[in-house]
Amino acid sequence: MSTALNDRDAILQAASVRVINPKNADILMKAEPSLFHVNAAGAVDVAETKITATLIGLEGDVTFTVDGAVLTSVTGKTAVVRYIDMQGPAAIVTARIVAGGQPFAQSCIIGVVRDGTNGSDGGSGARGAGMYFASGNAWSDGTADAATPGGNVLGDVVTISNGGTYAMTKRWDGASWLVMGAIFDGSLFVTGSINGAALKAGTVNIFAPDGTLLLGAGGEFGAKVRARNLVVGTPDNIVPDPEFRDLTWWDRVGRASVSFWADQGISTFWQSGSSMYLSANAGESLSTSRSFPVTPGATYIIKCQVSLSNDFNGYFSLFATIPGYVDHNMTGERVSENWNDGMPVHLNYASQKGGRTFVTKLTLPVSGTLSKAVIQIRNRHTIGSIEIGSLSITRVADGSLVDDGAVEARHVKTKSLTADLINVTQISAISSTIGRFATADSGARVEIRDNIIEGFNVNNTRRFRISA
Repeated sequence: MSTALNDRDAILQAASVRVINPKNADILMKAEPSLFHVNAAGAVDVAETKITATLIGLEGDVTFTVDGAVLTSVTGKTAVVRYIDMQGPAAIVTARIVAGGQPFAQSCIIGVVRDGTNGSDGGSGARGAGMYFASGNAWSDGTADAATPGGNVLGDVVTISNGGTYAMTKRWDGASWLVMGAIFDGSLFVTGSINGAALKAGTVNIFAPDGTLLLGAGGEFGAKVRARNLVVGTPDNIVPDPEFRDLTWWDRVGRASVSFWADQGISTFWQSGSSMYLSANAGESLSTSRSFPVTPGATYIIKCQVSLSNDFNGYFSLFATIPGYVDHNMTGERVSENWNDGMPVHLNYASQKGGRTFVTKLTLPVSGTLSKAVIQIRNRHTIGSIEIGSLSITRVADGSLVDDGAVEARHVKTKSLTADLINVTQISAISSTIGRFATADSGARVEIRDNIIEGFNVNNTRRFRISA
């Protein structure tokens, strides 16, 4: 059974558009692109733009009109404007529709922008303040004036120096040359950044926390130094580039890569804060660092860290080489294989995997020809990876650091000398008087004291006495 219709329903159903709330109805206009760009050569980036009308709460097709251009490719809800049809710097496109007897319209503007021509360069401005240098054995305003190009500028700084014993720096304040002076907090200086040669003789004093002068120019150190606070030798690493900042120095350009862990704030196994990854190579890859100085007769502690991946399958050696003397094994390990030239292989596929730290010692003979060292790295592998790092060579205490005759008897700890440290041909060499000599501490014994000889029984009773 069909639903009955009254006259109102019939009129509403017959209407072409039914707008429930005209206040919410609208037309949205969008142009892509929204304008034409013309470069300085007169070329346009995009030849045409498409305008789309989106109906909100409305139904049907819109009617497009344009002012300042020609429309092409018009459909029910889109139209196209071509740049060649633009009649001026802008065009207005309007979309219209009538719904429920009420008209709706919306417009958008299509513009044209053009690049201008380049303007002329401006003139050169006056120079700014600079820092300049002049030669001289004393300060001279005339010398300073001659050092600044084109006359003095406020803030100019000039240093006059003879390159050795004299230097003075002053700043131009607009009227005269003034001595530059400043007081700096000690915490502003990087540790180890001030060279001793930069300190003026006779000006350095060292004070205790209570203000007591410990050391003044030309005086003796006024505080005791205990052995537990004294480091003999030097902790300085003589390897110039232990962080692998310069692969050219290591002869590894194109054959290694470096990870600077400390620079990234990453804490790792590598004590130096960086590691060098040795590139895989089917054949032997040999690199020799640039040379660095060593001291003949000195003893060195040599440290390095090596990490083999679990799947490492290859060969590796690390030498501290003193040309003409030794190829020192920095890992302290040795496997049965040799390189083609007979040099030993230190680690291979059977060696312990993971990161390891190696420490060895090397003492150089006293020979003036043995004053240079290099580091040789050899690797051959195609499977797995190998990294090295924390290479250091530091000098330790040895006899060459103590002058002959510098150690007095008062410096020797009581009861610390053993017989193996004494080498004399007669007893008079170590004693002017014999003092007390006993065959036993108590009980039956014979004692000699200077010029007296005594004998005692098991009960400590003296049985005889002989004197000179």
